[in-house]
Amino acid sequence: MFASLKKSVPDPQSRVTTVIYGHDASSSLNIKKYTKGLDTGCVNGGKLTALVIEDGGKQSIVQVRCRDYTSIRERE
Repeated sequence: MFASLKKSVPDPQSRVTTVIYGHDASSSLNIKKYTKGLDTGCVNGGKLTALVIEDGGKQSIVQVRCRDYTSIRERE
């Protein structure tokens, strides 16, 4: 994608889009160059995941453990 933009646009980086998404627990954490999948199964006892993007673009992942909320609902 970037290679084709490089020849046709003065600032090709300005045309690149990154997509950050959730609700895809089957893929779990899926971090690629232009897509960031953050669903790590919190509702099923996995982790809650955040992507932190600092000023300047540095990225880091922060995770906390979650309770298994599906078993709690089954007991109610």
